[in-house]
Amino acid sequence: MTSTKTKQSPIERMLWTLDDLIFYGTSLWATERDDNNQIIDALRVDRSNWSVDPDTLGVLINGQLAKDDQVIIFEGPQEGLLSIAPEAIKASRDMANAWQERVKSPIPMISFKQTDENIQLTDDEIDDLIIDAELARQNGGTAFEPVGFEMRVLGDVKTDLYVEGRNAERLDWGNYLSIPAAMLDGSMSTATLTYSTAEGKRSEFVDYSLNYWASSVEARLSQDDVSPEDTYSRFDISWLTNGSQPANNPRSED
Repeated sequence: MTSTKTKQSPIERMLWTLDDLIFYGTSLWATERDDNNQIIDALRVDRSNWSVDPDTLGVLINGQLAKDDQVIIFEGPQEGLLSIAPEAIKASRDMANAWQERVKSPIPMISFKQTDENIQLTDDEIDDLIIDAELARQNGGTAFEPVGFEMRVLGDVKTDLYVEGRNAERLDWGNYLSIPAAMLDGSMSTATLTYSTAEGKRSEFVDYSLNYWASSVEARLSQDDVSPEDTYSRFDISWLTNGSQPANNPRSED
């Protein structure tokens, strides 16, 4: 589990495995075994390249049925975000689009009211007027108001929506991923702010976040078809719980 003959390092393999578990709820490794049926190498399979046959419950890789000893399926502690949080994903995208549009056009929505009935504009001229006004909003906010038209500002959008909304999003996604709010960069209300140490935060991360995602991987790698009987696989997180934490995580052979 700490080496590989492929170009994908063990750390990268595990990161992509966790990425699959977060978004899809499942992940797959293709394995290579020796004559004693012990795994000597493994490679994470891209989620778009495999599926489960609904009839046989076998694993299909690029449409081909794989043998049971050629693959390892990991099941996460919850269904993937694409299944349990599709509306939250859409809302986050809408929020991102909204504040980006606000940055591009900081001046509120405007309209042009015709005050001189003798002036008649063609559809193309109206489109040009709107385009010129939009460009002016994005480039300093100074625009020419044509004779016979009155420019009106239609209300305002409070920026609190973007600040508080984006912070709330971080807390929501932290809840989905079982990450304590204190570890997120988003600010919390003053009433919820408490004093905490670096060691305390690391301990919370191990207890509430890391174990939540790591336990299912450890359990799968500890099964008899992966590890020898009475052998258990565990992540080495001693460097995270050490009071004098090193600047970098311990190096591995590969």
